[in-house]
Amino acid sequence: MAYLPTLDDLIQDLQLAKEIAIKNENVNGLINSVMSQAKLLGYDQPQPANEPSEVSLLSDLIDELSSEVNNDKADY
Repeated sequence: MAYLPTLDDLIQDLQLAKEIAIKNENVNGLINSVMSQAKLLGYDQPQPANEPSEVSLLSDLIDELSSEVNNDKADY
């Protein structure tokens, strides 16, 4: 079976390419290396909007349940 490089291997190779591009003053090579690293790491994808987290949703549920319990106590 052929060896498949890991993400770390690819990032290291691109880091080496960046260093060579800087040494040789190759701006296009540097830009390509940086963009390739960004794509591998997922930085080129749109980031999700600030949606409510599960924690805040649980917090809302706990508040709702506690107010229901307090209302039930008031009825007795």
